[in-house]
Amino acid sequence: MGKLRTMIYGIYPRSDSLRVAISRWERGKETTENLRNAISVERSEILERFRKSAEIYTDPCVNWHDIFRPIAGVLDGISPGRLERYTETNTFFRKPVIEKLPEYDGKRLKQDLPENLPAPYFRIEPGSSLLLPAPYSLYRASEDTSGVGEGRFAGAVMDAYAEIAEETGARKIILREVFPYVSGLPDYAAYLNGRFEVSLVTKGRVGKTGASHSGNRFESVIMQDQDIGFAEEAGKVPGIPVIDASNTLLESSADARIRAEGIMNERGLKELIITTSDHLDFLPRVIADRKLAILGEAGAVL
Repeated sequence: MGKLRTMIYGIYPRSDSLRVAISRWERGKETTENLRNAISVERSEILERFRKSAEIYTDPCVNWHDIFRPIAGVLDGISPGRLERYTETNTFFRKPVIEKLPEYDGKRLKQDLPENLPAPYFRIEPGSSLLLPAPYSLYRASEDTSGVGEGRFAGAVMDAYAEIAEETGARKIILREVFPYVSGLPDYAAYLNGRFEVSLVTKGRVGKTGASHSGNRFESVIMQDQDIGFAEEAGKVPGIPVIDASNTLLESSADARIRAEGIMNERGLKELIITTSDHLDFLPRVIADRKLAILGEAGAVL
């Protein structure tokens, strides 16, 4: 029997108390430092939950309004634009506006940015991974008023991501796709020249693009069950989502484990990562906490 590994990534739902503190701050009834402290306390509490349930995890990003806004803030050449709906959820994001080829602005990394909650936005602790929106999805979510094009944009963004990772001390990066591909996987790993362990969480059916992956292999690639062969080809360790982040129905940890073990046995895999289908931010906190625990139970060594 191979090894099941668990992953949790992305923006996690805020507690009611933090939501109240943010509301008071937005109305000028709470100081920035008090809110910063409240965010820090909440972050520490959630990280403790992450460590209990997941081997691979990112910061819970409770001071992110959406996955694109902090990046739009720290990269010179991108600014936050109008509000748009995030996929099929009832949440929204600021549509990034690309004004020129993006460049990393180190001065902004620890500053409080407009249209964002108080910094810092990119925090790493030993063993954790740095969450970043994949360049393909960042470009698709944006309005390109500069005409730089997707290819040049992706290269510039990956260069900036390397600088962010270096400055924060990250050695592991998780790139999150929000949109499905229309062709094969971008060769993101090539931009980083083996300096970091790069994992990719995809969206939708990658196999339907009919493409193969001939570039540098990722540390891990998360895809739908039907694309597990493609995930094996593109990553050292494949993975699948077993927890649905789009609804409040609680999964069975036993069923999730049986499903994962079936794939491992069928494919002869030594390792398989199990994770969620998206950020859990769209769910009530009590449901997200339970789904996180179920993920941990599914991956527990028996």
